[in-house]
Amino acid sequence: MSFAVVADTFEPLDFDLLADVFRSVLGLAAYDAKHRARRSRGIVVDDVNAAEAAAIKARLQPTIRAVVVDVETIPPLDRPRRVRRLDLAEGSLGVFLGYGDEVSHVPWDHVTLLSGGVVRVDEQVVEDGLDLTTGGGGEEGPMLWRSNVRREVRDDVMLEAVIRVGGDESFLHLRMSPHELVYSEILGEQAVADPRRNAREESFHNFRGVVAILGRRATKAVVTPATVALVSDGDAWIRPPAEARFAEADEFRAFNRWQVARSLPEV
Repeated sequence: MSFAVVADTFEPLDFDLLADVFRSVLGLAAYDAKHRARRSRGIVVDDVNAAEAAAIKARLQPTIRAVVVDVETIPPLDRPRRVRRLDLAEGSLGVFLGYGDEVSHVPWDHVTLLSGGVVRVDEQVVEDGLDLTTGGGGEEGPMLWRSNVRREVRDDVMLEAVIRVGGDESFLHLRMSPHELVYSEILGEQAVADPRRNAREESFHNFRGVVAILGRRATKAVVTPATVALVSDGDAWIRPPAEARFAEADEFRAFNRWQVARSLPEV
């Protein structure tokens, strides 16, 4: 059985203290201890036995407050499923996981986490199209189908939800983006279609409405401060506060996994 030591903050921890703890408690070489200390954020460790977890927690205090939880109860959150349609009924949350009309309903109190953020995405984009070729003398040649690869760096707004299904150790990890949700089906007559707004502004406005309903009805969920800020401030999606910014998707995933872990009961 493995255990995790979960810090009470997601801020970078004391590097020298962590490296020293990993050397003395886990018996790691200096290089390995420093490497592990650099990667520790939020969840300090998640692969130690009960004695090691207790020793690490004791060594961290009082500088770093932490709790020990069963690692099997922490979802990996490695592959979020994109959602475009929801049923926000008062009795339960309906989630459409595919492109059809099949919907899965879960009690609102099974929603464990609602976490919004603005995440920096750096990816390669492949664009296919016809290009006009030229011959050696500059004359026009045939049209050829080519794939052009370019790098795209952008800030994506997203909301991730973690829902407990089929028992305490099974979770559904969802991701929603403002430009992907079908607001006419989710909000019905409440969906805003304002000709004075551009498409981006309109999607953000409706997205705030969806997140607000989720937050009101999922009364037992952990709703992060960043989510509250993004919903309460109409311009926060464009100029997000520091706590809502994430340098990459892996950082956002680690933050959300930490949020779930710190809400679990200590063993």
